[in-house]
Amino acid sequence: MLLDVLTEPDILPEAESRAGIDLGLSAFALLSEGRKLDSPRFLRRAEKRRKRLQREVTRKGQGIEEPGRPVVPRPGRPWLE
Repeated sequence: MLLDVLTEPDILPEAESRAGIDLGLSAFALLSEGRKLDSPRFLRRAEKRRKRLQREVTRKGQGIEEPGRPVVPRPGRPWLE
């Protein structure tokens, strides 16, 4: 199925002022008005959580069955949830 729609493009009005955005490493963005936007920390938060969960798994053991010791299943990849 093929559908063609012909429309006239909307002409935008001229802007009265200009805006600038500087993307960087220390700050996510610096706007021309002087406002600074912080970087999102999704990856760093996920890495910290993964490290903590990995330490817990290591301390609990690998699920080795011994008499009197509970078997602790190893989590799959909980840091991705």
